[in-house]
Amino acid sequence: MTSGTMGSEAILQSGGGSQTGYTRWGDYTAMRIDPSDDCTFWYTNEYEPANGNFNWDTRISAFTLPNCTATAANSSTAADHTGTYSAPLGSSS
Repeated sequence: MTSGTMGSEAILQSGGGSQTGYTRWGDYTAMRIDPSDDCTFWYTNEYEPANGNFNWDTRISAFTLPNCTATAANSSTAADHTGTYSAPLGSSS
């Protein structure tokens, strides 16, 4: 990767539809750097699996930029963290 560039984009979760009948979106999105290695970025956001209203799911993912130098002894890679947690609206999970 060339210095000063981010590289190619990646899709964490493709949405399958659009929200209809409701105008708010993105209230529950966040990105944080993992303090255990200062290289892993954790990201969460809503996505629509199909067209509808109040049918969104949540995706939690992690990624590490190439050539990042870990600062902690117990560093890890994004492959160790990538996963999905989905809880439909109203779920107690």
